[in-house]
Amino acid sequence: MTHHDKPILTAKEAALTAVFAALIVIITRLRGIPIIFGVQTATIEFSVPLYPLAGILLGPWIGALAVLIGNLVSWIIPKTTVFGLLLVPAGAFAALTAGFLARKSRWANWKFSAITLTLLIILWYTTPVGFEAPFYPFFLHIPALALILIFRGKIFDFLNGTSKKLVTLGVAITSFAGVMADQMWGNLMFITALNFVFDLKAFRNSLRNIGMTITLGFPWKDPFPSWMHDMIANPTLGDLFMLYVPITAIERTIFTIIATIVGVAIIMSVGRIFFATHPKREK
Repeated sequence: MTHHDKPILTAKEAALTAVFAALIVIITRLRGIPIIFGVQTATIEFSVPLYPLAGILLGPWIGALAVLIGNLVSWIIPKTTVFGLLLVPAGAFAALTAGFLARKSRWANWKFSAITLTLLIILWYTTPVGFEAPFYPFFLHIPALALILIFRGKIFDFLNGTSKKLVTLGVAITSFAGVMADQMWGNLMFITALNFVFDLKAFRNSLRNIGMTITLGFPWKDPFPSWMHDMIANPTLGDLFMLYVPITAIERTIFTIIATIVGVAIIMSVGRIFFATHPKREK
């Protein structure tokens, strides 16, 4: 076979792409975590930990391809929605962000990971919600970016090392960055599709009702400051995101832990299969 006849994907890469895509389809059939937006309910699938793992094990480009195929098939199978279609690329951004950290080459390294996450954060501030909740990315997304900038190329060395502790640290940082990229894209698409999918007026009414119920529970002394009463009286979409920060933190921590446990187990046991192009893994 000549250089020009070289396939886009090797047999191993094609097989692993198919395996990851199939796993995503299977896991998305399981019941996800219900998240309530006013009177509307969405679910967050347990396929999310697979996204950064695809990037770590297959590399950013092939990992993103595997995730895209898996999410697209999952979107087609049950029932198609515009919002569901907008979320299809979310996992691909996670795979890209994580995959760049797990490679060290001209077109795949920690710099591209930092750029990917930075662009997603910047997009947050191009939306009206970004002005309503300017500090939202500071809780999780910017810390994820800070970890990339602090450790930089060392993350690749951690993943390719022999110390289980360092491998665990590398997988944890990589997975956290990946799941936060996925989450930010989901936020952006939720804002984009808001008028087509969710009833903001109903959410605002339900938020007012919740606030009134809580306030009435403290008839002798009002424990809430004036700014919180203003938020209850005139809730914004930014308030929704800020209220869900603790839930998001718990959810993304769980996903990171799952991805870390699975990723470390795979890398420490059969890592050479995935890192065959890395000199340290060939020894």
